[in-house]
Amino acid sequence: MSLSRWAVERPAALFLLVAVLCAAGVWSGMNLPSSIFPAVTFPRIKVIAEAAEEPAAQMVPAVTRPLEEALLRVPGIERVVSTTTRGSVELGAQFSWSTDVQLALQRVQAEIERTRPDLPPNVRVDPEWMNTAVFPILGYALTSTVETQAQLRELAEFRVKPELSQIPGVAQVQVQGGRVREFQVRLEPERLTARHVSAADVVDAIRKSDVLSSAGLVEANHELYLTLVTGKPSSLAELARIPVAKTGGPPTTLADLGTVEAADAPGCDA
Repeated sequence: MSLSRWAVERPAALFLLVAVLCAAGVWSGMNLPSSIFPAVTFPRIKVIAEAAEEPAAQMVPAVTRPLEEALLRVPGIERVVSTTTRGSVELGAQFSWSTDVQLALQRVQAEIERTRPDLPPNVRVDPEWMNTAVFPILGYALTSTVETQAQLRELAEFRVKPELSQIPGVAQVQVQGGRVREFQVRLEPERLTARHVSAADVVDAIRKSDVLSSAGLVEANHELYLTLVTGKPSSLAELARIPVAKTGGPPTTLADLGTVEAADAPGCDA
């Protein structure tokens, strides 16, 4: 019996079959996973290392080459491409398509930790594997004719970012561009020489003042209170009064050795 003859002789069965197929299609469509971008995994891992304002000529032997050697030890690696700039290194590790990228990322992290003792102490290394999920979905730009770039960044960091992070479905919020405010100490060589103080002594004094430690517990009103002792300066005036030890005399202050001012951190603009 042909299919067309069977359909003519049994219209009820044909209608039931069509209804079942339509219902199955609707159910499958409603239960299919959906996303803005397809779940595509690239066999590529990006490693970004930052070292403040270190010159590029010093970044290559101190940071770039040790990280390249660490990535080349990972099984399945095919190629490593690096770009070195002042205070920053970006490395791209290309693996074969048959590589388990999540396992490769763990191995990359392990090799970076093995190499970390050979890196400068102020280097920050962040590896991540590339897929469509890490690409930005939506971006907002903050502009103003009144607020400065530093104020706009603080607004984005402390007001906008926490609000966006609470939205259901938002995985990560990143703040880019703008300026970061910082305290800067501009030393004058003549003053350092006159007081027999070196720049390393100034750095050591500032580092020692930036501490926060516990002094123990204090009992009062049948309750225990944790006491903290801090030397962190909370204002520009307190930073200028930080004592700096010198040879053969009483300590001097940062204000006596140069200019202390608030300014924008270099290299933080968009």
